[in-house]
Amino acid sequence: MSAQYSDSSAAILAVDSASPRISVAVGRAGRAAAQRVAGSGRASPSLLRLIDEVLSETGIAPEELGGLIGIRGPGSFTGLRVGLATLLGMHRSLGLPATALPTFDGLAWQARSSEGPVLTVVDALRGQWFSQLFTPGEVPEALEEPTLRTAPELAATGARTLIGFGLEALDGAIPGAERVEASPLAPSLIERVAIGDINWDPMPLTEPLYLRPAATTPPKRK
Repeated sequence: MSAQYSDSSAAILAVDSASPRISVAVGRAGRAAAQRVAGSGRASPSLLRLIDEVLSETGIAPEELGGLIGIRGPGSFTGLRVGLATLLGMHRSLGLPATALPTFDGLAWQARSSEGPVLTVVDALRGQWFSQLFTPGEVPEALEEPTLRTAPELAATGARTLIGFGLEALDGAIPGAERVEASPLAPSLIERVAIGDINWDPMPLTEPLYLRPAATTPPKRK
């Protein structure tokens, strides 16, 4: 089922369950009216409760929403699945317009007023970072495909601004670049929707952006 968001005054529900700072927000006209933030590992099992809290705070019933938007990764494997599945279920049951954006887009939006290239980063562990370069501006534009880089490789991009979560792990690794610790992404998605060029396609809700397989250890045979 597909639907198109057409009312700029309608309320939007935004969810990011992939980042270290998991967030849920509801708002309209580019402003979050209510939001909740939780640490990674605590919000996924209680995501429906967080959604209920922001809707109750604003007096908005789920069926009164004008659209649903989420973050599709990269980020926490479990968090991604929980968040996208929740939004997909709401989309299918309520017939609401819905879509999801990459984590990089949400991060770049927060650094849109920066000068020079912006490098968005997501900790990939093992000393590596998922990253993507953007030009700043009203709607930041990607300059490359998402790339897996080490800290020296991040420094070699020549980015003027570095934005992401947990950047203290890169202290001293990228001289000359301004490091910006990201704020919760759900309110940023509310702002982003107000620009009006979102492609309300629900398919990204079924396509988490992992960028590499989960780190798992196969069971030992007896």
